[in-house]
Amino acid sequence: MHENSLIIGIAGRSCSGKSTFAQELHKALGKNKSIHIDIDKFLVNSADFNCKDPSTLESQAIEELKTGLSQLKKGQKAVFPINNFYRKSKLNRPPKSYRSAPTILVESTLTFWDKDIRDLIDIKVFIDVPDNICLERRLKRDLASKQKGTEEYETAKTRILNRWKIISKQWNTYLDPTKKYADIIIPYPEKGIKKVLDFIANKIEAPPDGL
Repeated sequence: MHENSLIIGIAGRSCSGKSTFAQELHKALGKNKSIHIDIDKFLVNSADFNCKDPSTLESQAIEELKTGLSQLKKGQKAVFPINNFYRKSKLNRPPKSYRSAPTILVESTLTFWDKDIRDLIDIKVFIDVPDNICLERRLKRDLASKQKGTEEYETAKTRILNRWKIISKQWNTYLDPTKKYADIIIPYPEKGIKKVLDFIANKIEAPPDGL
């Protein structure tokens, strides 16, 4: 059992590189000493959901997340159900179970939105990559399997661009304001691992408040 586990929260836009950053940080910390939880994978059926008004989130799912993170922070095992917010129901999949570790990495678009969840997070990292770069990555990823110049390619590209206009505005409204809670803002995820590791080391070595 790992009491008082350190929780690192990672937030950022879709295709900002936050998942890759979290995975690399997970490796750097040691997979036997840390766990990586992608909230989007078990709390929502689509990552695009996270661009919507956070107030529309199912309160039950948010409470489940708070409970699970609290348990992990205390060194206990936590179980997270997989929800489908489009149908306001739980998906027919087995819940995801996690055992605690000295360091817990929590990743999602709106990781810092809820105050109670923010209070559980010891170190908050915001991946601040420009919108146009994120869009380029999304287009490259989602169009990779389609032949350029075909009707299928052009239809898919138009759909992505139209959707991006909507979610980009919503990120400006709901995601960007949470940047103010970040302890570390990283514009280049591939260069940010050492910065976070140094911050962790300083935080662990720092004396308690008042001493």
